[in-house]
Amino acid sequence: MYCKECGARLVDGAHYCQDCGAPVDTTAVGGPPVPWAEASDERPDAEAEGSLATTKRARRGSVTCSLALLGILLSVVGEVFFSVLAMFTGSDVYLFGLLGSSVVAGASVCALGGASLLDVRKSSMGWALRAGWWVLAVSVGVTVFDLVGSVANGVRFEQDWLIKAWYALALCACIGFSEEAMFRGLLLGGLLDVMGKDRRGVIRAVLLSSVLFGAAHIEWWDINYADPLQLAQAVLKILQTGMMGFFLAALTVRTKSIIGPAVVHGLADFVIFFYSYCLLGESLDVSSVSSGSEGVETTVLYLVMIVLYIPMVVQAARMLKDVPAPDYGALHKQ
Repeated sequence: MYCKECGARLVDGAHYCQDCGAPVDTTAVGGPPVPWAEASDERPDAEAEGSLATTKRARRGSVTCSLALLGILLSVVGEVFFSVLAMFTGSDVYLFGLLGSSVVAGASVCALGGASLLDVRKSSMGWALRAGWWVLAVSVGVTVFDLVGSVANGVRFEQDWLIKAWYALALCACIGFSEEAMFRGLLLGGLLDVMGKDRRGVIRAVLLSSVLFGAAHIEWWDINYADPLQLAQAVLKILQTGMMGFFLAALTVRTKSIIGPAVVHGLADFVIFFYSYCLLGESLDVSSVSSGSEGVETTVLYLVMIVLYIPMVVQAARMLKDVPAPDYGALHKQ
């Protein structure tokens, strides 16, 4: 005789199950109970169908993720193509390259079914700007600090700073949109389609996309791998930029749009560019690592930025905590 509750073999003459303590039905005979028998005789088929559906969904997610990576690759190719085209036409190489990247990345997001991510909704835009106030405040604070130091040292500013400011604004708008389309629209969207079945999966997708976003901001070919200072700068740069990516990814998951994050991203970059490029006339191409005394200053700057970004990461974590799961992202195919 077997217990109807836990299926354990009962001792002869027992009135209670020695394993679970359930009362014994002395009139019952036969083998151990089948857990699905009382619910439905078709339960094994239902389980098989559920397993098949899960497998199909996982395959679709993998395909979507692969196509998203292809979209990122095409965006890079688009940037190179437009840059070369600008060289032959005498146009601005940097701006036209970013325009090409923006066009291809945006088109790739739409082609994969993520057109909703490009909707300009007043509510989500306002929410993104309110949530991103700390990001903008950090950029403004760092810029004001540098500006005061430059004035105190008698540094002369560029006379055509206003014209450069308009150019920098257009440049940062393209940077914000292209990077958000690639890393939040395509990369995060593809990862969510694979991992977004529960909140832990959503967080893993956000973290992975953020790390890759940080790694993409390193000029790996310029690093002297025998120099510990440059390696430290590379790690800190990935962490600092990854923290920004973590916030922007959480913002995308929360608002279901990349437009708000793109605006926050572009404005934060513009504030920095305004000081370094518009006022001081420095080059737009700045290496992420350096050596000597400049390398020490860069390392300290990254450390300061990381500390300043901590409240932003905490805010992003709170946003993800309130996001309902599952969340397979805008690229998910039903």
